[in-house]
Amino acid sequence: MALNKVLIMPKERTFLLDVAVRRTFLIPIVKIVFLQLVFIGIYVVILWKMNGAMAAPLKSGGIILFLFLQTLQSLWFLVIIIKWFYVYYQITPKEVLLHTGVIAQKRKHFALEKTESVTLEQGFLGRIFNFGTITIELFLSNSRHNLYLYDVPNPGKYMNIIEKTITSFGGEDSNGSD
Repeated sequence: MALNKVLIMPKERTFLLDVAVRRTFLIPIVKIVFLQLVFIGIYVVILWKMNGAMAAPLKSGGIILFLFLQTLQSLWFLVIIIKWFYVYYQITPKEVLLHTGVIAQKRKHFALEKTESVTLEQGFLGRIFNFGTITIELFLSNSRHNLYLYDVPNPGKYMNIIEKTITSFGGEDSNGSD
């Protein structure tokens, strides 16, 4: 999910004001499916240990165990969704911001004017489902640092936005060529 704000300039030029980018929704879906499989396995083991009787969870405190596992599963589900929702990247004309946290929110700023290069990595599943990792190599305090934007949906689009943003303020000599 991306929230785009652009200002239309004359002669069909657009200038990027602000783009918020969340990680692809595929990652939390895979985690939730894994969560379901783990808890199905736990339920099967519990029923098997209780001699396979379908009414066994209702006997001898089994309902309490069942409710406890259901509560644990629901809480884990909420954690997966909240972590996905409250971690996102924001691309502005001058920087990339990393927003994290629900209660204690953190925001890290990375100046794009210090960019050395921008690369895109897509694995096999990334190509199929159109997501990947964008790596921005930054030169900060006399050393190089990499900023990774993980699991970005439609990564080619956002890589182009970042590259255009870098070149819009005269950074064309700083994206890889010396």
